[in-house]
Amino acid sequence: MKFGKTPNAQGKRLCVKQPSLWFAAFFFVISSCQQNETIDKYEPDNLVEETLTASNPLLKLLPAEQTGIDFHNFIKETYEDNIATNLNKYNGGGVAAADFNNDGLQDIYFVACDGQNRLYLNLGNFQFKDITDVAGLISTDGFETAVTVVDINTDGFADLYVCRGGAENNEARRNKLYINNGISPSLGGGRGEVTFIERAH
Repeated sequence: MKFGKTPNAQGKRLCVKQPSLWFAAFFFVISSCQQNETIDKYEPDNLVEETLTASNPLLKLLPAEQTGIDFHNFIKETYEDNIATNLNKYNGGGVAAADFNNDGLQDIYFVACDGQNRLYLNLGNFQFKDITDVAGLISTDGFETAVTVVDINTDGFADLYVCRGGAENNEARRNKLYINNGISPSLGGGRGEVTFIERAH
């Protein structure tokens, strides 16, 4: 069976006598089209995930108006401090939960990378009070990345060790150790708020 003639380099005409080559090429084209359709069908842009809502969820998001916790960790980029100069820029801050005033309730300390850290005293029933200023934990300088809790002086009150980083090796990178002074009788309205002093030097 002849399907066509094609002149070669010497001017002679060659006869194509293998129809299987035509069928193979045709099959390849059809398969490619079907494969593209399959890929398009499962592209992420074409998928819509169903939103599921639990009728009685175990965890619920409580608003700041109810809990008293309105902490935000804002990332501030500058020409001197960005992802190119500080690889830890987007690693986030840290959080520590501990009973800082020994009343049996877990208090929360949040670390802000570029801003004010916050200590929230647990008042019970999912309500908290911001005691950062009165506790002596004002810290707005430096790039802070993490926090851990330890009773470094074994006095029975939890202390805070805050890790800091940054692009330059200077004082702003020095970690901070906040020693818990214990309950302050003049603070807290009888709930026993605590104060801290920085002793990393």
